[in-house]
Amino acid sequence: MTDSRALDTLVGRWTVEGTLPLDPPIDFRGWATFEWLGAFMVYRSAIDDQPDFPSVVAVIEIDDETTGACTQHYFDSRGIKRIYQMRVTPGLWEMWRDGEDDDFYQRFTGKVSADGTTVDGRFDIAEDRKTWKHDFDITYRKVQ
Repeated sequence: MTDSRALDTLVGRWTVEGTLPLDPPIDFRGWATFEWLGAFMVYRSAIDDQPDFPSVVAVIEIDDETTGACTQHYFDSRGIKRIYQMRVTPGLWEMWRDGEDDDFYQRFTGKVSADGTTVDGRFDIAEDRKTWKHDFDITYRKVQ
């Protein structure tokens, strides 16, 4: 179930790193923060060493503590806005976009370490809305 206690696992400042599996591969490093703003959680991130990567701000709302449903309202520096469904449960952080109105399907699965200081995640995409394929891996490490 996602409730404020489960989301509290994400609160803090994180380093972010990963590799886009392009030819040649592109390594990236940056930061992310999660903080409460009243009943909402605010996520911010930027990739410092890749200026073409967008900066992001997202607002997360808890829709139903019983089912664990959350909605993430995503906005980035390119002017893109998206809505993701999201769930945080012990050991797992998930987000996805796969609704009829979504321009492409995307999902994220992050395994949260037992001590809550690392999230090893992966993004998958289904550009044709049917066939899921690995997009890239990403690791979050809590620094405070």
